[in-house]
Amino acid sequence: MKYYFVINPAAGTDWKKAWLLNEIETYFANTPQEHEVYVTQGVMDACQYTKRICQQAKGEIRIFACGGDGTLNEVVNGAKGYPNVQIGVIPCGTGNDFVKNFGAESLFWDIAAQIAAPCQKVDVLEVDGRRVMNICNIGFDADVAYHMRKFKRLGRAAYTLSIAYCLFKRLGMHLDVGIDQNEQQAEQALLCVLGNGFCYGGQYKGAPLASVFDGKIDLCLIRKLSRLRFARFVGRYKRGEHIEDPGLRDLLLYKTCREVTISSPKVFSICLDGEVFRRDHTRIRLIRQGVCFVVPAPVKG
Repeated sequence: MKYYFVINPAAGTDWKKAWLLNEIETYFANTPQEHEVYVTQGVMDACQYTKRICQQAKGEIRIFACGGDGTLNEVVNGAKGYPNVQIGVIPCGTGNDFVKNFGAESLFWDIAAQIAAPCQKVDVLEVDGRRVMNICNIGFDADVAYHMRKFKRLGRAAYTLSIAYCLFKRLGMHLDVGIDQNEQQAEQALLCVLGNGFCYGGQYKGAPLASVFDGKIDLCLIRKLSRLRFARFVGRYKRGEHIEDPGLRDLLLYKTCREVTISSPKVFSICLDGEVFRRDHTRIRLIRQGVCFVVPAPVKG
């Protein structure tokens, strides 16, 4: 097997990338295994590079996305349609939310463990043809992700600061939500999360019951609310306590499903593993066991 390390130089901190390059060099200096390191040049370069090596590969290969959730998203989409490809992550980003589904982030920093680790089949979302490993979010949170770039230099605090920024704008929008082709909901929504994984934004547990092994999308829609009530809501949402709080029950729609369609009379923000787009409709479906993912400390699905 050949190992590829796709490094995003714009993700996370410089010391992480310097440390990683040294670890890769040290490990492979003592082993005859083939490997290649590629440093990306810009947006979607990780996707294009991955696609090229998948087209050329003979036999199984293992590709490590060395960056944040956005880098992982690009690698997964570049490898789409190639069942001989195993995907791993070395979390160099700011949030690194997808790996939290498997335990401590530090487990994924051991190069030797990553090389030796088995793969596990995990679910993946497909949103309008694009694969999404962790979470798709719409509305207020997607606006927060868009404006988060203003505060990125502040690290983990960026998400919270962007929330405060977006609170000064009008809250809520109309969404028409179709669930598994047999249920329709018309909602005035603050936000809507479609979770394969359980958390995003570095620490917000928007879909706390989600599992990458259960064959289901966790749909969490939060209805429009006042700014005063938002103060009560956001702390519980961050901790994943919102779905059990009786004081928030009237605000919440939480369901599991396999497919969701969402449309709106107005264009809305939609965030796919941290990357923000603008649309007026979208279709999200679950692909059962769609990605072979490298897990240094295997968990049981």
